[in-house]
Amino acid sequence: MQLEINHIYKGEKYVKEEKIRVLMIEPHKYPQEHILKNDLNSMQEAVGGLIDIIGLEENVCVLLNDDGKLIGLDGNRRLWNGDIIAGTFYVCGSDNEGNLTSLNDEQIERYSQMFFEPQEFRKEEVEETIRIDFFMF
Repeated sequence: MQLEINHIYKGEKYVKEEKIRVLMIEPHKYPQEHILKNDLNSMQEAVGGLIDIIGLEENVCVLLNDDGKLIGLDGNRRLWNGDIIAGTFYVCGSDNEGNLTSLNDEQIERYSQMFFEPQEFRKEEVEETIRIDFFMF
């Protein structure tokens, strides 16, 4: 099912997916394929708070709770840069317009393997990775 957006892109009508096929990764559990409504309220409900999106690779990102570490959510998985994600997160596709999209079969398989093994972290380990960035405009 798709929802039309009145956005013209290179002469064609742009279509945003209403529901997206993603990979859900919960602390202490193995990854699971999941269908997520592609709207802000549903995403906030899924992560249990304000959302943040970080890029993994081209056209693939992670949707997570922006305050997960600050509110004491369990550490979940360590990323390539040493950061630890706290709380449940979702691996999603993304397009060049900044919209979240469904993962294909190959991506589901790749990221299921990448995040397959549940990891355990002490609260102190998670807290050590808290970083607050300030931007001045």
